[in-house]
Amino acid sequence: MNANKRIESGISIRESQVKKWLIQRGFRGEYLLVSTKSESVYYNKLQTLSPETRLIVDLYTPILLEKELTLSKWKPLDWLTRLRNKEMVRKFLRRGNHFLVANHRQREYWVKMSKQLGVSVNSQRISVFPTGSSLIINHQPLTIHNRRVVLWFGGIYPWMDPLPLIEAFGKIAPKFPDWKLRFLGGWHPETGYKGIYRKLEELARQKIPKHQLEFVPWQVERNLSKYFKDAAFAVHLAKPTCEDYYAHRVRLLTLFSAGIPVLTSGRDIISELAVRLGAAARTELDRDNVEKDLISLINSVKQLDKMRKIGLKIEQTFLKQETDIRLDDLNHLISP
Repeated sequence: MNANKRIESGISIRESQVKKWLIQRGFRGEYLLVSTKSESVYYNKLQTLSPETRLIVDLYTPILLEKELTLSKWKPLDWLTRLRNKEMVRKFLRRGNHFLVANHRQREYWVKMSKQLGVSVNSQRISVFPTGSSLIINHQPLTIHNRRVVLWFGGIYPWMDPLPLIEAFGKIAPKFPDWKLRFLGGWHPETGYKGIYRKLEELARQKIPKHQLEFVPWQVERNLSKYFKDAAFAVHLAKPTCEDYYAHRVRLLTLFSAGIPVLTSGRDIISELAVRLGAAARTELDRDNVEKDLISLINSVKQLDKMRKIGLKIEQTFLKQETDIRLDDLNHLISP
């Protein structure tokens, strides 16, 4: 189960945390993340496994929902891609002895999806193994009163929508000339979403004064703290899709653990928990609502400080709430 050398991402951090947990418990089989890429290290490894090897498959993302957002209903080649993606996932489901997901919603999703794919996996074979941020935060940066950065840390992907934030901040920027909008790590260099990122970057530079806008390229986790220390709060705007409902937004846990409140439109389980407990504020996915809520938070230092303190406990609460490991006797349970 040697780690693959590649640029750090949420997936690679997840992989590292799970492998460490399995090794500590003496697991002697193989662990792979589900993939729809035939060239991926996970799929290549799947093809070479001996029948005797015990396999845990990590269904960490609702991968078919993500891929669907990149495909057209009108292009024949995209329908072929859909069929290929489903067959790739079937191969992982057929071969896996046990499965992991990151939250209870994902377990429900994969039980239903496996039936649709003709490879039924019952809930007893799926453990909920949520992972959080591995970032060690030094909580001695600027006080909330001296922070003047609105942070986008959700990536710029087909399932996210930073456009209302760009338009809203561009409109209020003249009223708050000492505030800045920072996009941190918008796209991972090993993904195919560079075009989306560049398009949004160009639009932002048209609407927001140069001195109030910053784009920071993808950073490894250990470098994030220096871009967090002056952030007053972050904004998370997700498109209202099934992907959003089932997603595991570990970036939100990273923000809360760093003492950064969040303004969110997300329906994901972490957003809903944070809003309910008071670590996040709810907004809607349109410019007017985002503008109103930006102004409200910028002018509410006491509220931000209260949200920050609550947010520091969100990851611990989430992990305790969601963890449901069904691997008491690991090797026996998943033995072929």
